[in-house]
Amino acid sequence: MDLGRKVLVVDDELSLSNIIALKLKQEGFVPTVCNDGEQAVEALTREQFDAMLIDVLMPHMDGFAVLHKKAETRNAETPTFMLSAYGNQEYKDEAKRLGVKGYFVKTGTPLSEIISVLKEELSGQS
Repeated sequence: MDLGRKVLVVDDELSLSNIIALKLKQEGFVPTVCNDGEQAVEALTREQFDAMLIDVLMPHMDGFAVLHKKAETRNAETPTFMLSAYGNQEYKDEAKRLGVKGYFVKTGTPLSEIISVLKEELSGQS
């Protein structure tokens, strides 16, 4: 099943990333939290993840820049989902262009829905 699946959570909003990590742990995932894009690229370079949940706007390096760098790491094929305070079509289109599997608006998406989508995505992986 999903037990032990490693999920990289990248968000500069510490309270949100900690809540997401706690919920992921409760659901049997193994979360790693990064609070900016540079930390995320370092994590993607050194460790293999089963999925990534990343914010768009962050200090040092935004989520889109991280996705470009991700393509050069061992996680190039890791399913990625974006989580943003912004639901504008331009961001959604760019995310889709970069291969993002899903785009969640923070204020409009319950955490339980995000977890369900992650579970569904990862249930297809061997």
